[in-house]
Amino acid sequence: MPFAPAKPFPRASAPGCALLEVYDYDDCPDFEEWLEGTRAGLDALRSHTAQGDAERLEKMGEPRRALEYAQFRLRLEPFSEEAHRQVIRLHYLAGDRGAALAAFEECKRVLRGELGAEPLPETLELVRLVRRGTELPGAAPRPRPAVL
Repeated sequence: MPFAPAKPFPRASAPGCALLEVYDYDDCPDFEEWLEGTRAGLDALRSHTAQGDAERLEKMGEPRRALEYAQFRLRLEPFSEEAHRQVIRLHYLAGDRGAALAAFEECKRVLRGELGAEPLPETLELVRLVRRGTELPGAAPRPRPAVL
């Protein structure tokens, strides 16, 4: 049976969707500390799952579907350069080089503005390949149009 992940938690990263977020626990500091750790663990699990689903869908030659999961992961981990790279890669593999380059600009903005960092060499190499319009290493072969 082919892999068919569920939709990537459409509201799970929206405000009010974290575990027990609608309640205030100021009077229970031990519980609040436990809850924050549990929330972080759940977010990490969702992020890891979304990353894996995106990778599997990419390998199946479905970059557009994979992009949904990668974007969900990026919402959970906005400072993850690896998550940004996955989004850039999938935009490009889906045939949208402009969106891939725009995603790189957003990555640079986040890294510089929020972390005071520059993109890693892996990110710069990916963008170099995207700008040149070349095939990406490890990418599923693109279907070629039939020649009549």
